[in-house]
Amino acid sequence: MLDRAVALDVLVAVIMAGLGLRAIIADEPWELVPMLVVSLVGFTGSAAFARFMLYRDDQVADP
Repeated sequence: MLDRAVALDVLVAVIMAGLGLRAIIADEPWELVPMLVVSLVGFTGSAAFARFMLYRDDQVADP
């Protein structure tokens, strides 16, 4: 399950790189707004997943 979380983080990084490249090519600073949104969603998802795994491991360890 952790491999899927890492894969999702890599996918978010690739999307952010694509949005950044598009902003550079278009010479348009407003293209950076979606990049900011994607980074915030990716960070929030990673933090939530880490908390989920932390509490899940505690519940599994206590019989």
